[in-house]
Amino acid sequence: RIDCCAHVCKVVMDVSFQVYGLRQPTLHSRVAGVGSGRPFAQAVPSGNFAAAVRPTQPRHSWCPHIAAAASLLLARRYGQRRRSLLRLRAALRPDAVALPDGRRYRLFFDEAAVAGYICWRVKELALAAIAEKGGFSLSIGSGTTVAPLMGLKDSSDIDFSKFHVFFGNDRTEGDTAGKCYKGAMSFIEACGIPSDNVHAIGEGDPDAAATRYEAVLEAMPASVIGRCERSGLPALDLILLGTGADGHTASLYPDSSQVLQSPSSRLIVPAEGKGGVTASLDYIASAQHVILSAAKPSHAEMVKIALGSPGAASNTKCPAGMVSAAPGTEVEWLLTTSSAPGNQYSGKLR
Repeated sequence: RIDCCAHVCKVVMDVSFQVYGLRQPTLHSRVAGVGSGRPFAQAVPSGNFAAAVRPTQPRHSWCPHIAAAASLLLARRYGQRRRSLLRLRAALRPDAVALPDGRRYRLFFDEAAVAGYICWRVKELALAAIAEKGGFSLSIGSGTTVAPLMGLKDSSDIDFSKFHVFFGNDRTEGDTAGKCYKGAMSFIEACGIPSDNVHAIGEGDPDAAATRYEAVLEAMPASVIGRCERSGLPALDLILLGTGADGHTASLYPDSSQVLQSPSSRLIVPAEGKGGVTASLDYIASAQHVILSAAKPSHAEMVKIALGSPGAASNTKCPAGMVSAAPGTEVEWLLTTSSAPGNQYSGKLR
């Protein structure tokens, strides 16, 4: 019985470390005198684990059981560590997969991993833009794409005096006026972004607010907002967008007037029936980088239409899918295994 248990213990140990691809650790067990702290191969000559755990007295039949339990716990510990490392890698930057139309997507384990990537990517682009032209321009909305930005507060290497925040949509009328602006203040204050660098849309009539905000965008110096060579429109460094299960993004809703009027030279337009304004499709498509997040299970059908249907760029029933990649504009979708339709992209997950 003792030999059998010891043999099982050795097999469990060997298989565990082969499966997880790890080096055999140093054993510190005092079972049957194996307490030298030497590497496994030295402490157990010729890999004879059965001999090492065999007790000197038959009455000590509990020794191999302790050794077996120890090896199982050790394998579990290192297995969890390896899974954690793999999860961390995927959370930070899984491989981007290119679609035929030039857009890309990244597949994450869950919404928390998407949030981690958003924070990392914003920081990467901010550092690059500030180093290249002396300023960084970011357009945000509300909700799940804004919350991750709180993680930037510990980024001591970002010069937040050169970090500018704009808004892709907001309410301008009623009790919810300034909803997106107010929702972003927690991360803005935590990061110490100067108030002069936070460009709110403001309140009032949507038509007037849209015209006023367009003037703000047009007046920005080249160090903050450049120009898109294709459209001639202002080109932000990054526009960060959430999406809805109905296919909307920003306040661009299916078959709404703000969607149907594209293409146009407008940057900001009134959001039909919303008491506010929104970025136009043309303005979004002029940015250098556009990130769309679609991480929830409820997004699955929308993602299938936006990324998997021909003619997505002209499908006004799914405005999120109309955001197209082009020379000078990188469009990136962030998905999870629950939002990818039928998990058809799961084979690309690293």
